[in-house]
Amino acid sequence: MSTVQYPAQYGQASPRPVAVTRAKRQMIERAKPLLPPGAEVRQIFLAGTKGVGLFILLAVLLAIVPGALLFALLNQNRLIAITDDAIYVLDCGHGAKPKRVLVTLPRATRLGQGTGGIANKIQVGSETLWVGQKFRAELATADADITQRSAVGSEPMSDDGAFWWDGRGWIACAAAAPPSAPRSPDGAYWWDGAQWREIPKSIATHS
Repeated sequence: MSTVQYPAQYGQASPRPVAVTRAKRQMIERAKPLLPPGAEVRQIFLAGTKGVGLFILLAVLLAIVPGALLFALLNQNRLIAITDDAIYVLDCGHGAKPKRVLVTLPRATRLGQGTGGIANKIQVGSETLWVGQKFRAELATADADITQRSAVGSEPMSDDGAFWWDGRGWIACAAAAPPSAPRSPDGAYWWDGAQWREIPKSIATHS
């Protein structure tokens, strides 16, 4: 398989900016033992199975301290870790440290911006979760990444990046370039979503 860096005269694709705060770094470190080796976390955030509305109701009915304690017992925390390949929903129980992987969703799954004021209500797999406003940027970036990928080309790539799917079978990247992939101005390279590759000279495209 031939992979090359795109010629400097056409410019290079800018890397995606990733803001890593201390809190985000801590969440990533907690999640890593449960993720596949080498998985790079793009976005990560905490979510809960119970919404702020229930907390307010319990606080009104039982007073703040008893209401908060009962809410903590009813609520289950989730850590949502998003990599290039998948979305991992990790079970944290009543704490902040994940204990197990509850479900793994395809990376193409859209989480949405959520609904609600103080917390965003989203659907993740079979669960309805609430996400605090401080994680709104993580939610938006996760879905924006999907939009960016879909704009690159419609043909899925194999995990090792050596093949692409034409709807009927796997085509070697060394043999042909996907027809919907963006081309360089001189038509010599195609973009696979992560890097520029030289178009095979024998067969430039596949149809």
